[in-house]
Amino acid sequence: LALSVIFSAAIAVYSLVEFYFVQEHIGERYVSDVGLLKHTILASFVYGVFFLFSIHFFHIDDRNKFKFTYLLCAVIIFLYLMFAQSRGVLAGVFVALSYYLFASKSSYRWIFLVTVTAIFAAVLIFFQDYFLGRGLSYRPLLWQSGFLMGMDDFWFGRGVWSNYVVILTSGEYWDHPHNMLIKIFIDLGLTGVLLWVCIWGATCYRLLASNSAFKYLGVSLLAFSVVATLFDGDGPV
Repeated sequence: LALSVIFSAAIAVYSLVEFYFVQEHIGERYVSDVGLLKHTILASFVYGVFFLFSIHFFHIDDRNKFKFTYLLCAVIIFLYLMFAQSRGVLAGVFVALSYYLFASKSSYRWIFLVTVTAIFAAVLIFFQDYFLGRGLSYRPLLWQSGFLMGMDDFWFGRGVWSNYVVILTSGEYWDHPHNMLIKIFIDLGLTGVLLWVCIWGATCYRLLASNSAFKYLGVSLLAFSVVATLFDGDGPV
């Protein structure tokens, strides 16, 4: 896992250089279409996990030279996440990072929080139009439309893999509401939502009760996935 963090940071550097300098998309749009991770949101989910891995290994490794390596990896991966512009993933990363640093009582917690905040502020200041130009990406409208669709089959939903699209009043449509709980509500109704929340709760309980060295990492990964999929999730199946 430690080597995978370094490898993911190297791939993130390659992706940024390839997209912005080789393909010459500087200032045009968010980073995408590089390698196998062509879908920006899915790529951001993957890099979000490796970002949390880098924080974990920085925290548990006592060798100074490796601490610097993990810190550098974390900065590189976070830069990728900023330019990928998946706001849901960024929100998930911030919640998960805050939990991990304070729950583990890391002596470096303020270093990481200040570093992440500084990177976010710098990108927002120097690339404000580029980063905020997409607005809310129709999220509130998609959630509202998806919720109303779910109300039509309140208890048990339309069924897994049912054929539908989420249509906005403007006539535009998407194949899912970009929120995992609403997607489950449409497919499996309130019953499915409650069962899925129970899975989240049971997983969190078992992680908190564990004495594993990966305890805080596990809870932070769960927190990351919960928050991120509330903005971009396409359901558990």
